[in-house]
Amino acid sequence: MRKIRYLILVVLAIQFVGCSEDYLELVPKGAPSSATFWANDNDAVLGTNSIYSQLYQEEMYGRGYFWLINASDDMIDGRNKGVAGELKNFTSDGNVGYINNSWRDHWKTIKICNDVIRNIKRMDEEGLISAAVRDDCLGQAYFVSAWMYVELAYHYGDYSGYSYCLKSDAEDQGIPILNEEDPVDYFRPREDNVQINYDYALDLLDKAIPLLPYVTDMSSEDIGRAHKDAANAYKAKIYIYSEKWNEAIAACDAVINSPSGRALIDTDTPEEDYHSVFKIENNVSSEYVWSIVSNELQGSMLPGVTLENKGWGRYNGWGYFQPVKELDDAFEAGDYRRKATVYTHGDTIRNFFGEDFGWWQTNNSLTGYATSKYYDPYQNESPIGNTINTSGDYVTTDLWIPLLRFAELILWKAEAKLMLGQNADAEINMIRDRAGLAPKSGATMADLKHERRCEFGMEFADRHFDLVRWGDAEAAYAQPLHGTQGTYEDDGNGNMVLVSTEVTEVWPGRTYNPMYHNVWPLPPNEIEKSIGTEGELKQNLGW
Repeated sequence: MRKIRYLILVVLAIQFVGCSEDYLELVPKGAPSSATFWANDNDAVLGTNSIYSQLYQEEMYGRGYFWLINASDDMIDGRNKGVAGELKNFTSDGNVGYINNSWRDHWKTIKICNDVIRNIKRMDEEGLISAAVRDDCLGQAYFVSAWMYVELAYHYGDYSGYSYCLKSDAEDQGIPILNEEDPVDYFRPREDNVQINYDYALDLLDKAIPLLPYVTDMSSEDIGRAHKDAANAYKAKIYIYSEKWNEAIAACDAVINSPSGRALIDTDTPEEDYHSVFKIENNVSSEYVWSIVSNELQGSMLPGVTLENKGWGRYNGWGYFQPVKELDDAFEAGDYRRKATVYTHGDTIRNFFGEDFGWWQTNNSLTGYATSKYYDPYQNESPIGNTINTSGDYVTTDLWIPLLRFAELILWKAEAKLMLGQNADAEINMIRDRAGLAPKSGATMADLKHERRCEFGMEFADRHFDLVRWGDAEAAYAQPLHGTQGTYEDDGNGNMVLVSTEVTEVWPGRTYNPMYHNVWPLPPNEIEKSIGTEGELKQNLGW
């Protein structure tokens, strides 16, 4: 962990390498410039570290796309923030920091990747870099660039390719693709459709894969950087999202059968196995595919963001993204994933700051439910400064936040097989068995959808976009969401005792039009900046 912490600090220290418009304004005296910096292997490694620098921004993977995932039927934002409500109701004009900052930081990352690729190639031509370092640096930059393009494409690129969609190809718009060779060509036109973006990302991943190692071949200080399985996993994601089922199965199998030994954490103790996936000790387990490297100094703030608001007086939890009754009800009786995903009335929190107590609904809880998935960093007597940040305003922890888990590859393969008319019982039952559930026979797409919801509840796997791509969003979002409000009394010994509960509506049904709302609005300020350039951006239809 000490080496990973050092990596994060190094990344922050050398952000200058990825020149942005802001950087071009001033370079301090004595600071290296791109003309003097890229001179040897050490420079190349340090420069490549900078491709990870934006990942720790709050609106990347601290909250970031969770503001958009919050549109799903699994949660509400929990703090009655007006702009978050507009996003959830699909009434926002996009002129909000949650979209602006995430859009900006993704493009900054792509710009940095292009800078690295261009400079590494130049160093190779001039004989300034060894072959091993060249390949490693290029592999990482190709991968991270592809990852950013994938996320931008499916959030902001209008796509008529879904089997249910009535939109014409002429109404499609992809996202821009930056000129890899020109560091100041900032404004590029939107591509004609999202498939062009997906194909470009696939090309980057195909360039990355032969250059990247397997995790099991990486040194301990390199764990957390790009690797083969992560690149193959993002290929699978692209193929699933573009409904190319045979290609999706092949990409999933590349990870499932990887020499790195991918496997579910499954010791035949379902009461522990799923829960253990989200423990610090398993940050890099057999189930790890791609995560945000985090510690008590830097990283994803998601655990603190979803912690009960004010943390029952022990820590400054922010109380965002509260589960709703519909998610809690989705779990079958005996599904051990439920308590590892959702806390509610009657549940016991173990070892929170060294204390066991019954979960109780504070005045700050709007739904009567809380996310339990990311509590491990708080489950020791002295977590502050050890496993959680000393600052309650920057609530990072030692828990790495998964973006892609091995279970997702299993269920993507199951989905692709079902869409091809094949039997997917083996894959679906692998997931169900780990959760302590009986096997299915002749599993259907309804079963697949159920397993994805329960397996990935409150994660970056993106329940909202699942509903979008399945064509289920319009019907799902027409239904109201509910909470279970509890009434508590102090028993005289400082313990809060549940007296009664009442189911209440916490979010009304919403109007969702798949012609428009399958994608999010581009930030209006970015459109305004592009006016008069060759890359003038056009807003998505209907926003």
